[in-house]
Amino acid sequence: FLLNRSSDLKSTGEFYIGQTMYAPVFRWGQHLKTERFPIENITDYQFEVIEIVPLGCNILEREKYWIQKFYRDNPEKSLNIMCTANIS
Repeated sequence: FLLNRSSDLKSTGEFYIGQTMYAPVFRWGQHLKTERFPIENITDYQFEVIEIVPLGCNILEREKYWIQKFYRDNPEKSLNIMCTANIS
């Protein structure tokens, strides 16, 4: 199974949708090593599995679906840059 998950900043409501085939905590740790998700704000992040994608399903399409769904609801809060062009 592959997991889709959401990483939220509780203080701002910003969100990032991504995918992983690893345990969500492992992927979260990878994000915290980047400039985009500074580790000093670790208590501000909320991690959530939003869908378990069965093997054989197109995880890229499912990721795109969730990015666009969350983006439509709150475009100013999205930290995703892919899959958001020309969404109204």
